[in-house]
Amino acid sequence: MMTKTKPQHFSLEPGTRLIVRVLQDVLRTRTFTDYSDLVETLKCRCANLRIPYDSGRVCDAIDQLERGGRTPIVARPRPRRLVERRCQAVNDILTKADAGRLARELLARFRGAA
Repeated sequence: MMTKTKPQHFSLEPGTRLIVRVLQDVLRTRTFTDYSDLVETLKCRCANLRIPYDSGRVCDAIDQLERGGRTPIVARPRPRRLVERRCQAVNDILTKADAGRLARELLARFRGAA
């Protein structure tokens, strides 16, 4: 007979649960690509709400959500080159006539440089 095991959670300090709730609210309204921005936003939100915090509690709150969440807290940014290539591919559609004209201009430049 198999028994269900509970996922392992580390014990949180008394004020950390409240910081976890504030972090959940922050993540509902914004997305982050960098942990430093996330930590700074969380600290500012806690300060505005007058919730006592320190670096240990903030890190524990982030760890708690990362371990229990199904999606990462900090989204990885897409490579800029890929985004630029896609934008150019969409915006720079050449007709056959334009491509022929461009090829003739490049050939003329190449022959003139030699």
